[in-house]
This record gives sequence, structure tokens and C-alpha cells, in this order.
Amino acid sequence: QSRGELRAHPSGVEESWLRGTFWGGASTASGQAITPDSALSLVPVFAAIRVLAETIGTLPLITYQKTPAGRERAIDHPWYEVLRSQPNPEMSSVVLREMLILHLMLRGNAYLQIVPMTRGGMQIWPLHPDRVMVDRDSAGQLRYAYRQGDATQPVVLSNSKGIHIRLLSKDGIFGLSPITLAREEIG
Repeated sequence: QSRGELRAHPSGVEESWLRGTFWGGASTASGQAITPDSALSLVPVFAAIRVLAETIGTLPLITYQKTPAGRERAIDHPWYEVLRSQPNPEMSSVVLREMLILHLMLRGNAYLQIVPMTRGGMQIWPLHPDRVMVDRDSAGQLRYAYRQGDATQPVVLSNSKGIHIRLLSKDGIFGLSPITLAREEIG
């Protein structure tokens, strides 16, 4: 394996099968093909995800640090303001967290890219889960390849440049998609 080249999915299963069958899209007994996006068009699915996303998105997000007396707000921590109010120039913290909950509820996984800024600080950008492929490098560390738009080569992010949030997982790598698990009932 050459550096930067992605291997097949760690399970050894073809990615096309995973995307078409495991991650949704297969026909149900009702004859309906259910994908995360088609499920979201159903009012009960949309309403449930909206309640979760808006509730979690508006909860206070405060970074703390341990002190001899217990804990205190870590207002000098580089992540404090980024997480609390403005993760990137296009999104508030609330919007980013709502999007993360949407990705988790539809696909079981949410991905973020950490972008260091030249003058210090950082930005956090969400990555669409359908465009991320998880792999291991030669040292066995997780890495994430993100395909931007129509680009032929993905951007490969090391574990330190990306954040992966998972729902329940069978393998510790991929979260389980509630939509895929409930595909028959939704169909």
C-alpha cells in the first residue's frame, strides 16, 4: 500500500455493498427503497430528529479544566470559544451541533475536520458522512478520507485532524445508523 492510498473497508466488504445495503438504500418488504435522505422526508422521522437536534444544539457547551479545587471553565483553552460560539465563519455552534445530530440520527456517524489557522486558533468544519471513508494507516491509526465535490482524489485526514463521533457501534469504528436498523419499519 502506498502512502495516502486507501485500502478497502476494514471489514473486507466492498464499499458499494455497504453503501447500497448496509447503510440504507436496499428495498424493504413494502417495495420502498429507504435511504437516510428518503427517510428524512417522512414527517415522523423529520420531527423526531428535529426535536433531538434543536434540543441538543441549544444546550450550553462549556469547556472545563481540572483544578486543585475541582474544575473551572477553561476560557483560555483554544477550543473554548470555537466550540461555544463560532466553529467556522459560516456556522454558529448551534447550527454545527444540529447538523452533527442530524448526521448521527440518519447515518450513525458524524465527522469534523479541524483546520488550524495561520495566525493561531482553529476552525471546525463538518464533513458529510457519505463522503468519508475510514481506513487505517500503516501504523494502524485511523485516518479519514474525504471526497470533496467531484474531486478524483480524496483529502486524507489523520486522526489528529479529524473528529469522528459515533452512535452505538459493533466494531468501535463505525456507528450504527438508526435509519438502516429501522429500514423495514420505515418502509
